[in-house]
Amino acid sequence: MRLVQRAGQWSIEGPGSERAAVAFASLENDRLTYSIQQPSGEVTKRSPTPYAAAGMG
Repeated sequence: MRLVQRAGQWSIEGPGSERAAVAFASLENDRLTYSIQQPSGEVTKRSPTPYAAAGMG
């Protein structure tokens, strides 16, 4: 698999790519947040609870 960018969109190509997803992580207000890009191109944003992020949830 490989990560490629076309027309401002990231995608994964190659064998097994149908089971892969592009994800982005960032800090917002000192909290880790992550977004997962769906095959449709829609991005789902998530922010885990502090306990889950620390491995306690």
